Amino acid sequence: MQSPKLNGLLEQLPQEDYERLLPHLECIHLGKGKVLFHADEPCMYRYFPTTCIISAQVELTEGGSAELFLAGDRGLIGIHNVHHRSFYAAVVRKEGFAYRCPAEVFQSEIRRGQGVFQLMAKITCQLVREMAQRLVDKTFSSIDQQVAHWLLNWQMLVRSDHAAVTHTTIADALGVRREAVTIALNNMARQGVLSLGRGSIHILNRKALLDLAWVDYGSLVRT
Repeated sequence: MQSPKLNGLLEQLPQEDYERLLPHLECIHLGKGKVLFHADEPCMYRYFPTTCIISAQVELTEGGSAELFLAGDRGLIGIHNVHHRSFYAAVVRKEGFAYRCPAEVFQSEIRRGQGVFQLMAKITCQLVREMAQRLVDKTFSSIDQQVAHWLLNWQMLVRSDHAAVTHTTIADALGVRREAVTIALNNMARQGVLSLGRGSIHILNRKALLDLAWVDYGSLVRT
């Protein structure tokens, strides 16, 4: 049974704010690969995932894309001003359900300066922290470390040691060559950190994956 409160952000709203927003929340099913909106176009809705995972992506000048952040059941997609064009595209990584709210309605709630405003302040801080970590990864981390970070983030979002993702999915998210991701995953498999299947990855040793992921990733994702 779906409920808006399966999204952690909506669940944290004060009851008065939640009840005011509730009539405008529409439950939708999103298939894997669906593009919710492209970069440089307005986003007409705010999306609150419950069982799906949505990727915010930027296009690279040399082609392809790179992931800014992932939004799961504690996240939100579509934080820019309703009258401005988005600087990223939103693509569904894992199929499932989400609730969407018209952007104008959500913006009106922000202007009230109450629960939704506080929610936006919280999610903005979370996203800045996550994008800062991505920047650190891209600048200082090896491909192996970046892949380890991505898998840990995915594991946290799906709450499972099993990732139904391909090497290409991870490569697209990181903005690197697929072959580099395959080498990194094969290295981890040889070390017994994970096992590889067709279109799937199973994490066998989370502590070892954390060790591979460079800095104090464990404390970062819990802050």
